[in-house]
This record gives sequence, C-alpha cells and structure tokens, in this order.
Amino acid sequence: MRKVIIAIFLIVSIVLALMLLLSHLSAKVDLQFLPEFKVMGLLYPYLLFANLAIILLALFFKPFLAILPLAAILGTLPKPLEIYAYNKDEVRVTGNSNEVKVLSYNVRLFNKYSWKDSLKTRDSIMNFLSRQDADVYLLQEFYHGQKGENTQNYQLVPKRLNATNTYFEYQETKDKNPKYFFGLSTLSKHPIIKSGVVVPRSDQENSKANATFSDVKIGNKTIRIYNVHLRSLGFNNRDYEFLKDVSKKPNNENLEGGKSILKKLILATEKRTKEVDELLLHMSDSPYPMIIAGDFNETPFTFNTQQVSQLMKDAFLEAGNGFGLTYEGFGSIPSMRIDYIYGSHSIQFEKFQTHSVSFSDHRPISATFTVN
Repeated sequence: MRKVIIAIFLIVSIVLALMLLLSHLSAKVDLQFLPEFKVMGLLYPYLLFANLAIILLALFFKPFLAILPLAAILGTLPKPLEIYAYNKDEVRVTGNSNEVKVLSYNVRLFNKYSWKDSLKTRDSIMNFLSRQDADVYLLQEFYHGQKGENTQNYQLVPKRLNATNTYFEYQETKDKNPKYFFGLSTLSKHPIIKSGVVVPRSDQENSKANATFSDVKIGNKTIRIYNVHLRSLGFNNRDYEFLKDVSKKPNNENLEGGKSILKKLILATEKRTKEVDELLLHMSDSPYPMIIAGDFNETPFTFNTQQVSQLMKDAFLEAGNGFGLTYEGFGSIPSMRIDYIYGSHSIQFEKFQTHSVSFSDHRPISATFTVN
C-alpha cells in the first residue's frame, strides 16, 4: 500500500512539474497551432503553489520526491519572485516637484447597471478620484449618456477632477456634447499636444478601441501615455451563472460549461495577441518616454503581458508592495492582477499603490514617477 501511495505521489509530482514548465514556456513562445497552450500562463501562480505544496508534503513523507517540483520552480525563475512585491520605499513621498502621478482605473461604466448595491457608486468613485489629485487619469469603461441619473459624465468628470485636457476615444466623430460614449478616456491636468487610437474598434457591435495614446506636455518634457483595455473575455449571463459555484454543478453541466469558458478564453487570448502586436508596433515609433497603463485582462505570466514587461518597467515590481491583486474575482474566478502601469527604462518609479476600494470589479492603481 505504501508503494502505491508513493507511486501516485510521484505521478502527481511529475504532472504538476510538467504543467508548471509548460505554463512558463507558454509565456515565452507564441504557439499559434496549439491554442489551448496559449492560456496556460493564466495558471502559473496556482501551479507554483501546487508545486510548493508537493515540496512541503515530500519533506514529511519522502524528501527525495521534492527534487522534481523544486527543479521545476527553479527553472521558471525569476517568475516566482514576481508574484509578491516588496519595496521599503513604497510609501515614501519625496516631494520632488518633477514627480508625476498617473492613475488607472476600470470604472465599470460608473455602475450604470447597478452591479454594486450602492446607488451612490458614481459619486464614491468621483470622491475617490478627486482625493488622489493625479496629474493624469486613465479610465477604462468610461460611460456617458444624456438620459438617466449619474450618466452625464463627459464634461462633469474632467471638471470635477480639475483635469480638463482630455482625450475620449473616437471623439473625433462626435460633437462636443455627445449623446453617448463608452470607452477609453484620458484626463490630464497638463496639455495634451497629440492623441489618437492605437488599437481601433473591431467590427463587433458596440465595440470600443482597445488602446489609445496621448502625448502629454509636463513642464519641459513630453511623455507618451497609453491607455489600454485589451479584449475582454466576452462572458455572457449563462457563463457567469456557471462560474458562481462550479462545484455545485452536475458533471454534464461542468463539462459543457467548462468547454464554453475554455473556448472564450482561447479566443480572447488570440485577439489580445493581435492587439498587443499593434501596441508594440506603435510603441516602437515613439519619440518620447512612455507610460502604458490599463486593464490587460491577463495575469503577469502570459505571453501577451510578457511581451510588454520584457520591454518596460513594471511599476508594481519597482515600487509596490504585496500581491497587487486588481480584479476582485467572481464566483470560481479568484482575485488576480490584471491591471498594470508600465514605464520606459528612463522613467523612475517612486511609488506604486493598489487602492483598496470596491466601487468597481477592478481596483484602481496609481504610480508616481520622474523622468531621467
């Protein structure tokens, strides 16, 4: 019996170690002919902790069985060190007059469809944002409409934040008082000398641009700031109902629901790969230091986010603390870090914060930086 247990333990160890290595590889290689492989990076943190659990169990059971998972973890370095950030100076305020503060937040349409219980969510978001006193606000899922309470945001929000230099995605096709707007908005206290769409709208109905840029003149320097909201998963009400509690579903429902979720994960990941390609192409032609911020809809360990992080500094790792989880999770979907602020290597991040407010399904993030 003991031999059988050891054999099972060894098989589980081998499977988890191989899956961890495959997850690591999926972030480095874009294997387009293996679409299922593309989503492996999403599992990296969980596979890492599973392998750590195997090591701990092996130490009390058969220490030599810890060699394989330990080797797998070491083979993925430095990724394990990027799950948790520790910076002693995270709360340091230098008072440097050259510091710039940028804040990114997926505001989820200011709670237009009452996902949150409070009827005053839009006001709570506004109060929070105004207290931050950022130089530049990058808002995703910004909503404006002429009808209904708490929807007329096009002019109100910039005025409230004292950030009246604005760029609203596709505003060139709208008048100064649009009837409806949903998408990316960049609000700045400093002049915007140039702006435009980087990743344009798709043919999908009610789609929005997935990335814009704004060249912001701050003092004697210009910074190109990208506002990003990569392709969402496209879950419908049936998917969300399934995800509320997978463990309580019958096996046949789990199978069908799981297939639907996996299919949408793969499709969205492939779409984001194309969007990141367009973003990187636009970045390669930038004459200025760059900040890239927003909702990437992917964890730090996927191929798409790695494409950006290999070229830029991650403000969370440079100046943040903790796990930095930005998506609050839903049902069987755990909390995760899918919102980022990246900077060019000439940018020095002095402070990074993941704000603990729950007005949206995302948490806002902000970074203070200087340009060398």
